[in-house]
Amino acid sequence: MTGSVQNVRQKADPDWKHCENKERKHETDMVVALWFYDACIPMNAINPRYFKQMISRVASMGHGYTGPNYHALRVTLLKEAKTQSCDVSDIVASAKNLCNLFSSIVEMVSEKNVVYMVTGNASNYKGAGKLLHAKYPGIYWSPCSAHCINLTLEDVGKMDLVQ
Repeated sequence: MTGSVQNVRQKADPDWKHCENKERKHETDMVVALWFYDACIPMNAINPRYFKQMISRVASMGHGYTGPNYHALRVTLLKEAKTQSCDVSDIVASAKNLCNLFSSIVEMVSEKNVVYMVTGNASNYKGAGKLLHAKYPGIYWSPCSAHCINLTLEDVGKMDLVQ
């Protein structure tokens, strides 16, 4: 829009810019929504902090940014993202350490996106589950039911009547 036409429009309707931005936002929101629907992305994918960071970073790239290609997303960027994760295999698996690990994951995905945690049945995991629930009262914990069933069947298998 040329400067003189823009000035005339501003004088005639001082809210024109607000309306235009509102329309542009709606159109942009619709494109994002259609992408979610078309790719069958769960609606809660919009809640984690990485979604907001992505939108902000894409906007800062300016017009013309097309996003990563299939190969980059599937191979290159995935490999790089994996190197940014941390290896916790050498930490002592105490209830406190496990709770801290689980808490960092909860913080990463946002507490409002976690309802339930399932862990192993060992006492350190049970302790971690209780600590996690104490820290986040809205998050519940239980031991793995498959593990519970395996332990139960193992005990049943030891019974004289079954042998």
